Amino acid sequence: TPLENEKSGNAGSGSSHRENRGNNSGFNNEFFNRIGRLQTVANSPKQTPERPLSTRADPQRRLQAWASQPKCSPPILLRSIHSLSDLTCNQKVAYSVGRSLCECTRWDQVVEAVFKALADNSRRALLDALFEEDGQTLQSLCRNVEFSRQALSKHLQILEDAGLVITEFQGREKKHYLNPLPIHEVTERWIAKYGRHQLMAVSALKRALEGGAMKENQFAYETYINASQQEVWQALTNAEFTSQYFHATHVDSTWEAGAAVNYRYASGDVAVEGEVIEVDPPNKLVISWHVLYDEAAKAEQPSRVTFTLQDVNGQTRLRIVHDDFPANTVVLDGISEGWPWIVASLKSLLETGVALPPPDAQQKGNA
Repeated sequence: TPLENEKSGNAGSGSSHRENRGNNSGFNNEFFNRIGRLQTVANSPKQTPERPLSTRADPQRRLQAWASQPKCSPPILLRSIHSLSDLTCNQKVAYSVGRSLCECTRWDQVVEAVFKALADNSRRALLDALFEEDGQTLQSLCRNVEFSRQALSKHLQILEDAGLVITEFQGREKKHYLNPLPIHEVTERWIAKYGRHQLMAVSALKRALEGGAMKENQFAYETYINASQQEVWQALTNAEFTSQYFHATHVDSTWEAGAAVNYRYASGDVAVEGEVIEVDPPNKLVISWHVLYDEAAKAEQPSRVTFTLQDVNGQTRLRIVHDDFPANTVVLDGISEGWPWIVASLKSLLETGVALPPPDAQQKGNA
């Protein structure tokens, strides 16, 4: 009947609605499940892949990274050699004469910086001004130059980068000090092996013929040593130290005012004799200097040597002034070559524990 058909139709539509509600509920469940998973991922901490540590600055990590790579040949090793006995007959070993690769690179950079600094006439004039009066400020140096204060600062920075000028703050003032050690090292590299003594003889002959004379009859040298004042003082006054860096001579003195000072060779012969003029440990030592190893120098009157030590941030600034020479002295040329080597050997002994190799027989006793 129509009524039954209507009831049956309504019943059918009801079942179809129930099926649709069931399908919709399944869809809604799947939808909310996906939303929940997205929220879980969003709230979880991010996991980033581990990046390999930088090995550029650490040689040990670089070797470890190299060794961990599969099917990779081992790195070329660098070996410092001092004699033929250090050769290994290994094709994978590179050699450097007495210095490591980093030291060779640093040495090349130092040489380039020194030559660059000395190439400009204005910078050479600044070095001459500091030689005349060491420890000048920027304002005092401006009086001796014709360029601006900004240009002067740039020139001083280049000299400081090359190690030719050392700065130190004293209160609010910045003092500039001359450091001749880089020039001495370059001289050792480029002049010593090409006949230093022949060049010195020619230079002395030139000064004699042209009537030239030294502006000041003295020798001054200054360096910084990475050691305490007490350690440097002990190295200057202790025979166990001087025998290692001072041309194998043993210093002998009680280091009291008026006491005798003798530098003796291992044979017992006295190379230099003197007397303590002033002593203030560990700040200052003044002694007379009479050379006995050379007949011409032996005939001269004694000169004077002043050692001044000053603490600079844990390091020691050692300044040596050798003066009070008689007219037409023959000692000055000798000590001008001897003192730089002695101070360099002393610096090496205190900083590395090993003094420099002794110079050749011609240079022996030049100080």
